[in-house]
Amino acid sequence: RRWPRLRPPHIFRISAARPPTAHMALHHSSCPAAHHPQLRHSRLRHHPRLTAPPPSHYVAVSGRRRPVVAASDLRSEPIQSSTADEGFRLRRATLQDASAIGSICAEAFSGSATPRVDSQELREVLAKLEDGYGVRINSTAAARFAAAQERKRAAANEARAIRLEATTAKLRRQLARMRGEPPPPTSVADINATYRKLHQLRGPRMFMQLVAEEEEEEQDGEDGVIGSVTLVLRRVEAVLPPPFPTTAPLRMYLCNMAVHTGHRRRGVAKALLQEAQRVGKRWGQ
Repeated sequence: RRWPRLRPPHIFRISAARPPTAHMALHHSSCPAAHHPQLRHSRLRHHPRLTAPPPSHYVAVSGRRRPVVAASDLRSEPIQSSTADEGFRLRRATLQDASAIGSICAEAFSGSATPRVDSQELREVLAKLEDGYGVRINSTAAARFAAAQERKRAAANEARAIRLEATTAKLRRQLARMRGEPPPPTSVADINATYRKLHQLRGPRMFMQLVAEEEEEEQDGEDGVIGSVTLVLRRVEAVLPPPFPTTAPLRMYLCNMAVHTGHRRRGVAKALLQEAQRVGKRWGQ
């Protein structure tokens, strides 16, 4: 025996056609719900949100995301940071800052690699180990920064050439259409390959090294750099490391945050994090 299907009382119907007297079912004809199709439910006709008068002002809300801007396209934009009162400024690092970045990272991370002990003999041994760690961290950080800058430059040039070629092909098709000639053949596979290539080049391009330097002439840190942080895109949610395939999205990843020991407790790290947050918004993160 099949029981009849009961309709819950909270379900209502909305008629497809809008009769001329639909707005008369509402208390206020100027509210946004007056232009809605006729509602066949008595509760909604007396709902406070439908019977309330219209607001005096409206707030425009846009759901569109900002366009993603590559790190190579942010060179011309100034750093927006209020660090003039603290005596330092933020900027994007160049290849000349590789040694300074390496020395700051070595100073910040070499001491954390060894435990703290009470024995004087062990302290001497650990001090030598820290010196060795510092030298390796210095050379590794400087080499990685230089390699990342080179990959970023090569990827930016390649992406620029691909976009220029695509724009030229588009203009040729438009010119042929204006002349009444058949447009040059273009396959969907070539277009998809171009988009895939640009997507692959996005990772190397999205790299930025922010540094903080002293504004005074007498600078304590090497080359005036007193702090640094690295901004990259990584698939941090991937189960396996690369080169294994994954569907995890690219996320902004901050690493190698270091501040000179003589310039701590001045808001250097906070300013670097705020600038990294601004850059992440420009990257669509």
